[in-house]
Amino acid sequence: MRAVIATTLLAGLSVMAACATDTTSMPPEPPSDSQVKADRENTGDIGDLGTQTSLSPTRNVQRMPIAVLEASIPVVAGAHVAGPAITWMEGKGEALADNVYGAVLGRPDFIAVTEENAAPSSLYVKFMRDMARNVCSQISTSDQQRPSYSETTLWRFAPIDGSATTEQIDENLRYLALRFLGMRLTADDPYIARLRTVFEAGRDTSNQGWAGLHGDAEGWRTVCIGLLESPAFHID
Repeated sequence: MRAVIATTLLAGLSVMAACATDTTSMPPEPPSDSQVKADRENTGDIGDLGTQTSLSPTRNVQRMPIAVLEASIPVVAGAHVAGPAITWMEGKGEALADNVYGAVLGRPDFIAVTEENAAPSSLYVKFMRDMARNVCSQISTSDQQRPSYSETTLWRFAPIDGSATTEQIDENLRYLALRFLGMRLTADDPYIARLRTVFEAGRDTSNQGWAGLHGDAEGWRTVCIGLLESPAFHID
């Protein structure tokens, strides 16, 4: 979350692995609306939304340590309606526990492994895609049970009953960019326009089988997935 240095937003974390070997390439052009898809089972590749910053060619790109990731998820995700913090779950267990994915992803046990290799990898990319979908679905499900949208995590400044104005949607996108990525953006920042495209593409899938009680909820879940997949969330 400290990294506002990401070369792409919502491009899928596969960009991170490429950055480890080639940090001089320019980010690809933003996608057309038809390239951005989202559904419950598979949101596909969320296209590059661009950025105003770039990595230094000499910078050694590092992802956040697993312990930091584990501590960060509840901070941005909030809590369930019943009270417990939202975390990445695998079945009934914590996905980042050492006996689930924690050790596989490289968390040191200080017996056989004493130092974590924090270089981005394809394995990390794959698991973070799973994490984003799992966590964002939990947030959306919990938020839809809250009595007021002002108490939610994903749509605190925009009602999801179809009445949200463009200004409310943009305000909520600014809030989510700050909450998930630590980015303070103005209303006319190109980032916001591109995030709005992702929101609208997700909202358009609401008639395809999973949007909860309100159509806009799927749009916000899609934005959430993109933010949690963003290199800006993961790069240290």
